[in-house]
Amino acid sequence: MSLLDAVVATGPLPPDSTAQAQKKRYSEILSSHLAVEVAEELRANGFQKIKPAREGPGERAFQGGLGPKKGEKFENVTMMLFQPVIEAGPEPWLKLIDTETELEMTEEEYFLLLRNIYNKRNPHMAIDEENGADEEE
Repeated sequence: MSLLDAVVATGPLPPDSTAQAQKKRYSEILSSHLAVEVAEELRANGFQKIKPAREGPGERAFQGGLGPKKGEKFENVTMMLFQPVIEAGPEPWLKLIDTETELEMTEEEYFLLLRNIYNKRNPHMAIDEENGADEEE
């Protein structure tokens, strides 16, 4: 599957007139589907213990959020633009945009970029297609 498949699997975008609770539920389902697809692709790129697994348990929610710690900076900001499923609307699509260069990248390029960032930060535990980050050497 792909990130676009996650968008399509989420189903039609609720109309503007829909109750806020239903809109929130749509965004939660989309987030869940995207998390599974991202995790699956990261595992395919050597990150073997990444969750959530398809049909398996996810991560526990935690307070504090994600992001850089004090003194750190984000190494990559990629924007995901997408056309959701809209009944009688245009075909769904998804684009990944590097916010520094404003260039579009493929999903494959994006996940390789993430692996390269990981390898740069963790040269002692570098991963490649054959050796996952979580394997014993």
